[in-house]
Amino acid sequence: MAQGTKSGVVAVVDVGSTHVACLVARVTPSADADAPDIHVTGASHVKSEGVGAAGVTDLKAAEKAIRTAIDAAEQRAGVTLERVVVASNAGKPKARLITTELELGGGAASPREVRLLDAHARRSAGDEGSVLMHFIRRFYSGDDGERLEDPEGMRLSTLSADYCLVEADQHAWANLSACVEASHVKIAKRVVSPLAAAIACLSSDEVHQGVVCVDIGGSATSYAVFEDGALSDVGLIRIGSQHITNDIAMGLNITMEDAEHHKMLNGN
Repeated sequence: MAQGTKSGVVAVVDVGSTHVACLVARVTPSADADAPDIHVTGASHVKSEGVGAAGVTDLKAAEKAIRTAIDAAEQRAGVTLERVVVASNAGKPKARLITTELELGGGAASPREVRLLDAHARRSAGDEGSVLMHFIRRFYSGDDGERLEDPEGMRLSTLSADYCLVEADQHAWANLSACVEASHVKIAKRVVSPLAAAIACLSSDEVHQGVVCVDIGGSATSYAVFEDGALSDVGLIRIGSQHITNDIAMGLNITMEDAEHHKMLNGN
């Protein structure tokens, strides 16, 4: 989540159906320009209210839970936050793969052609009722489909690029954004939960070899698929750990509280 941040305070709010978590960290420059030092200064973890598998179900309850999490993290970190990164499964995120192409006629590819490819791909985003969450260029391709690391300056007949567009329901994110911004903070960036989990958990080797990152939440399970070193799909299934707890309670004829205890004690 600190990608693109060289120094300062970074805060992340993860809004789920069972818990809301807030993490505050101080980012400082390091010897490795690509990986700054990150020091966690405050964190909170509270019960979620008013949030379902794919978004807010009660604005007032969700706002209260988010505000409680942010306030607790601020107190522990000794800061007053102005902006936060928000991670959520709101709006049932999904991915689309598209390819854009330019005819260069043997000319050298310039930054202008690269920008044109990106601009054309962005025009394909944002179906009615959806919002573009992530715009990810997967790779470039040259003549005969050969993949290119950096096409600038190369003479090509055709230059193309493959993109992964991650979109979610516009109204679901508008409702969640309203709850977050009611807590005296602005949203610096929005991240879909499966991609956030993948960034946190996967190694570069796993991404390049191909992997599926599965994040099991309380009422839904989200996933992110990586192929050929790049994101290729994300999605959401409305089955989560609460369904497992319910099955244990029904199968053993015990209370939900006892079923949750047995699941946590013996489930690993």
